[in-house]
Amino acid sequence: MPRLVAALLGFAAWFAAGIAAAHDPSAYGGMFRSRNLGTTWLNADVGLFLNAVLAVAVDPTDPAHLLMGTDLGVLRSRNGGRSWSHEATGTIVGAVFGLAFLADGKAAIAGAPSGVFRFEDGRWTRADAPDDAAPSRSIAVGTQDGAIYLLGRKRLFRSEDRGRSFTQITDSLATEAEVTAIAVVAGASQLLAIVDGRLMMSRDGGRRWTERTARLEDGPPGAPIEFIAPDPASSTRIWLARADRLHVSDDVGETWRRFGRPLPESGTVIRGIAAD
Repeated sequence: MPRLVAALLGFAAWFAAGIAAAHDPSAYGGMFRSRNLGTTWLNADVGLFLNAVLAVAVDPTDPAHLLMGTDLGVLRSRNGGRSWSHEATGTIVGAVFGLAFLADGKAAIAGAPSGVFRFEDGRWTRADAPDDAAPSRSIAVGTQDGAIYLLGRKRLFRSEDRGRSFTQITDSLATEAEVTAIAVVAGASQLLAIVDGRLMMSRDGGRRWTERTARLEDGPPGAPIEFIAPDPASSTRIWLARADRLHVSDDVGETWRRFGRPLPESGTVIRGIAAD
């Protein structure tokens, strides 16, 4: 079974220093919290006995307000993970991979096999979305115009009404192309995606795409990109995971440089990057 790593990037010195101390590797998976930039981790789901935590969304206006996507639906915490309550039981059914708050923290979007759902004014309702939008694999929220991008089974969908409805984006990608991750950088006008293991960028809301993967310094030729993440402190910085290593670009993918050392175990798959 591939090893999965969620990398928290704080300072270069921390990442290069050594291996973080995590939870008991013989225990069940779950959600974990760190208060020291990832050096140590503690359970944030005590008493839940979850089989799988698949997605986490943090309210941008309140870091103690969390939504957690699991293989059985959505849970909410308003105290930083010390206690949790089930959301939309019987409505949001199945594995939730796509989960995001809107920028004002007053609304949220969740995607499950049973459909796409939005939370606002204290209740969850079903969004008007094509069948192929569910199950959603990733959700990204624009920082300037508030557009919401949703990665469905194979294609991208967009909402311009706070998630009430989604329409498929007619794009220039090949029919057989596989999109595996999306992210928004510097507002909705710059949308990033991993397509067939390559980094692509669109400046027109996902209609036309150009490759942004310049020559990376490490890894075998053709090694796929595993994950991308924008940096909240910079409108042009992107983090990228590929071949047991992290890379960073300060010019939206024109050029890249290595960050820190390679991960200590080869074959590690990085599924998340959070830049501090």
